[in-house]
Amino acid sequence: MNNTISYLEILGVKSINKVLIFLPGLGAYKENYIDFSKSFSNNYKSIYILDLPEQGSKGEWTIGNMVDNLKEFINRIDQSYISEIHLAGHSAGALAIVSFLCNMNTKVEEKLMQSRLKSIDISSDIMAMGFGQIPKEAKKVTKLFLYSPCDSFANVFPKFFIKRFIKLSESKAMRIMNILINKPSYLLKLLTFKRKFNFQINLHNKPQYFGLVLNNHKTFFKYIYNYRCIFEIKEILNLKLEKQISDILNAKRIVLQFGRLDWLLISKNRCKKQMLSNFKICENIVIIEHKKLGHFLHKPFSLDLNLNNQMLINKNVIKMSLSHIV
Repeated sequence: MNNTISYLEILGVKSINKVLIFLPGLGAYKENYIDFSKSFSNNYKSIYILDLPEQGSKGEWTIGNMVDNLKEFINRIDQSYISEIHLAGHSAGALAIVSFLCNMNTKVEEKLMQSRLKSIDISSDIMAMGFGQIPKEAKKVTKLFLYSPCDSFANVFPKFFIKRFIKLSESKAMRIMNILINKPSYLLKLLTFKRKFNFQINLHNKPQYFGLVLNNHKTFFKYIYNYRCIFEIKEILNLKLEKQISDILNAKRIVLQFGRLDWLLISKNRCKKQMLSNFKICENIVIIEHKKLGHFLHKPFSLDLNLNNQMLINKNVIKMSLSHIV
């Protein structure tokens, strides 16, 4: 297993004492976000883009491991001359940076998943694990930029689909995911001009979700099935813990952007009003909806699954992001 954290660095302006750390979405490569990140290089000393666990950085992919890697990475790069750290994340990366701020680490998320199975109150237990206490690594974090987070994995991976997938053999799971996800992505890759996107299929002859090769697809889907996102756990927290989380988040500047055509909105059990309610994780959060944009859409109604051509490089998304950096 890889014991390192893989990342790339985009150099900015030497005289600026702020840095930005970007976390990719599930199945995306760090290289997918180079063009987007370069749009902000005049505002930071350095911009760091981390690889996902199992795609270059250590650990099996979970939100908790993304959180733990982020903590370790901040400890590695933080210097006395850095006065501010900004965090940005797309999709699962957005979930991870909010989870990091609230100290929703691997142990906490495991306890939360157990509570879903047993229907018990675990507020005191997860508080004892540090949830609701801002980690020391987040002391310099002042702003969060969230791009198309999902408020619940159930709206990305339907429960009935996951139940069936868990029962499949590895070879069947691989074939189905190739047909539904990977081969269409590869074919559309051939139509793009973004050469940084290096998508390939089944280098290890394993089930694959975009760029994420699953060493154990059953473990992956069981995790997805039981996971509770930071946006959907408010209702199970006691008042004390809910206030602690609210205080932590309200102390930071948080901007959330999503597209009206985002595929996260496509679900029979989906309600946009409920999604927006879940996104309102604290009073001070700024929520911006972009017309004619979605998770994988660069131009209106164009089917480009090259992850470098998402809503992130849309000029309005970049403009709104820049307006909140200062």
